[in-house]
Amino acid sequence: MRKQFLTILLLCLFHLLVYGNNVHVSFLFDEPIRLFIYKPVDGLYNFVYAHDTLDVRAGLPADYDLHVDDISILSLKFPDRIGHEILYVAPNDTLHVYREKGGLSVKGGNEMINNYCSRFLYRDKELVFRKNVQKYLKRFVDADDFSGVSPDNIPRLQITPPYERELENDRSRFGEILRRELKYGETEVLADELLKAKDSVQSRASLARIDFLVDSLYRSCPVEGDFHRHHASVYFIYYYEYVYSQLDEAERNRVKSELAGCKLTYEPDFMLASPSDILSELFTHFMFQLIFHIDGFDNDSVLAYIHRRFPDSESYAICKREYEFYKARNSTAQVISCSPSSLEALCSCEELEGKFVLVDLWATWCVPCMMEFGYKDQVDNMLSQFYNQVSMVYVSIDSDAGKWRSRIEGQLSGLHLLASKELWADIQSKVYGGSSTPIPRYFLLSPRGELLNADLTRPSNGVERMQQEIRDGMKLFINQVSKKE
Repeated sequence: MRKQFLTILLLCLFHLLVYGNNVHVSFLFDEPIRLFIYKPVDGLYNFVYAHDTLDVRAGLPADYDLHVDDISILSLKFPDRIGHEILYVAPNDTLHVYREKGGLSVKGGNEMINNYCSRFLYRDKELVFRKNVQKYLKRFVDADDFSGVSPDNIPRLQITPPYERELENDRSRFGEILRRELKYGETEVLADELLKAKDSVQSRASLARIDFLVDSLYRSCPVEGDFHRHHASVYFIYYYEYVYSQLDEAERNRVKSELAGCKLTYEPDFMLASPSDILSELFTHFMFQLIFHIDGFDNDSVLAYIHRRFPDSESYAICKREYEFYKARNSTAQVISCSPSSLEALCSCEELEGKFVLVDLWATWCVPCMMEFGYKDQVDNMLSQFYNQVSMVYVSIDSDAGKWRSRIEGQLSGLHLLASKELWADIQSKVYGGSSTPIPRYFLLSPRGELLNADLTRPSNGVERMQQEIRDGMKLFINQVSKKE
């Protein structure tokens, strides 16, 4: 009898351990949406690696379950929106999520913090707060005298209804987290505006006073614990950038030695954080480099460091797997054989002849261009649905051919072309109409080289929308040809 009791008890405990920390999220939208879901990695905030996609049908609930060990952040990406939405989740939560014009609406567990964050209430308030700070500091800037400014008399965020009143009285961990998040945001704005003021003053006394004020702000709001478990704030970056700047040369060299041989192109200030936050930063930086093709360090060396320090982490397993996929799929870049001087000539090149042509106009020095490459797989999949009627070509406007080749070879598969001066002039005239020439730019050409759409939606703003615009352009061309015939 006793053995049976112990067996049942162990089974119950096992059930609680395995299933007791599940989170159930139900999505209900008024339009069909493919939702990209970014679960926590090693229990920490993640917005660079999508674990799952969830197809939500209009008017029908779509359920999603995940396991968390503590309060965590679930990141969501909508194809038609820039950036990510976040949900705060805790073990045993049940959340019902609705999509509204102003953001997400959440019912269920911890709905106060989720509604506050998803409706951008803090971000709207931050804009007003920033303007108030700028207005307050202007008189001291104009007088070049900051002696009257102290950490206590700088304007602060004011708690106002509707959610902030609840926040003041919320003694839960969620309340503590959100109050801390507000404090981080406030400190970030104040420090940023004070540092900007340094560019407009000249006296040594004012410069020294501003440095004192900024130092006081950061000291009053340190980053503590596992920051990335509960927060998605950029304050982490500002804070450690400042702390690192206060180190002497010997201390900086000691921090740098941790990643010796990794060829970092930026200061490793995040290495001053806790081990879990260091892991989160390494994971984010590594995945960003793979996804957006940004040169920040040597991939092999950083991966080896993650393995050496965090061998059993989920982050290492993902980085290793994705790096192997990356090397396999980005090994072939084909440069078009002809040298066209116009868009019409481009479409006559052997590799493109008879096809509609999607042009990705970019340059190696354009970071937004690199970020769009992160959607390459989605774009390739979308184009495959046109059954070989549409070809894509990456046209670079670089002046350095060597730098262009080193960027694409082994990193960006597909058809490539370095634009000649004549082709670039033709693009400026036809695509941009002689006005400014921002990149990246996506445009669609007919098989004859006629411009069908001069400004397609960027992949980051919705591959589905780009697909529909390509369809519309193709229909336009077919209708025009039919009328002529």
